[in-house]
Amino acid sequence: MLSCRQLSRDYRGPQGPVRVLRELSFEAARGDMVVIRGPSGAGKTTLLLTLGGMLRPNSGSVMLDGQDLYSLSAADRARLRNRRIGFVFQLFHLVPYLSVHENILAGLPGSVDGTLRRRASGLLEELGLASRENHRPAALSAGERQRTALARALLKEPSVMLADEPAGNLDPANGAVVFQHLEDYRRKGGTVIVVTHGTESIPATARRLRLENGVLLEESVSAQRP
Repeated sequence: MLSCRQLSRDYRGPQGPVRVLRELSFEAARGDMVVIRGPSGAGKTTLLLTLGGMLRPNSGSVMLDGQDLYSLSAADRARLRNRRIGFVFQLFHLVPYLSVHENILAGLPGSVDGTLRRRASGLLEELGLASRENHRPAALSAGERQRTALARALLKEPSVMLADEPAGNLDPANGAVVFQHLEDYRRKGGTVIVVTHGTESIPATARRLRLENGVLLEESVSAQRP
């Protein structure tokens, strides 16, 4: 489903290039949840943005169902991303002047019809946000804002869900709710890739990797325990 091969990414530092990702390779199949852990500054967000077609690597490839994302033009890559990849960000990225319902619909490419509006209402019900659909983000708790961001990503029914610290700003109870919905999405055949620095609320079914010195390592059983 989603894979990368020999992926490298550098940033310019005051003393020259700094390599963040080092010829990194891995793959995630349909129905997989992969959780990538690592401390702040390890390159987790860089990896996620590169996998999502938003940050071109210095070398290597990212493949989605056999299509090399970075062989596409920027416009074609954006269209593919809008159709097939969902993003859940730690800082939510909700539009402050739109209601919850409007924020969810704003994430869709193209026009919005009655079917999509009904699906949006159904997601709000599933995520416990039905009573908040006309509220703006400032009136929501952190957990409600994260669930709104998740609903926005789920509405377009993406093939792949990429989540950057989805529980990073949440208490343990709300973090567990978000991970449970990501797990439900995985069970329906979606591919989930999460980057995080913690271990709380990660489903037992998830494959766990660690980003260390620019490469991905399988975590041992003992390292997976909170």
